[in-house]
Amino acid sequence: MTKYNVLFSMFFWLSFREDILIDILEKAGFEKLISDEAGYVIFPGIKVEPGPKTIAVYNGVKVKWNHHRFNLLFEGPYEEVLESVKKVIESFSNSDYKLEDILHFIEVIVKDKRLTMDNYIKSIRRKISFTLEIHDQKLRVFSLSLSNMEVPYSSMNFYQWFHISLEPDVNSPNKVLYIKIVRRFNDFKTAITFLEKLDEIFNSISNQLIR
Repeated sequence: MTKYNVLFSMFFWLSFREDILIDILEKAGFEKLISDEAGYVIFPGIKVEPGPKTIAVYNGVKVKWNHHRFNLLFEGPYEEVLESVKKVIESFSNSDYKLEDILHFIEVIVKDKRLTMDNYIKSIRRKISFTLEIHDQKLRVFSLSLSNMEVPYSSMNFYQWFHISLEPDVNSPNKVLYIKIVRRFNDFKTAITFLEKLDEIFNSISNQLIR
């Protein structure tokens, strides 16, 4: 399996003091970052602030805090993100915070995981026969997008959303494709289990495509 990056986002019900988050991260072995990402006032009473603020690092993982969205984001190589998130979950518990009570939901995103296989386009067009006829041209499936539900919103669907997209490399479409995954959870234990099984998921995708 090739290396790939993962985003693991923890959304809380309420905001956290940044100094408390940094203390929890430092106890988990993270290194605090002193950021100069300060906002600025454009008019009296109106202040423009940057997006998510990088507050700590762990190996190749960056941790960003978005206090507007109550979002703690871990971004980096898959194995390092998995390791660091487990450490932070333990650190929350040791700091007397029960994640099962204070977490709203978790979102896992995999961006552009490279997968190589033979005859991807031929295989997918053999499985999906849908055709559009426009200007005397027949258009068939090239990219692919799949989800577990028709829509990502509603109180039920939002927290269970699972979306996978397959995008062939236009310079080698029958050999190389990139996979993106978006998966949400309202249970951090299930999210960790999903993260642990990512390589199995990619193997399953590959096997089902070539059948």
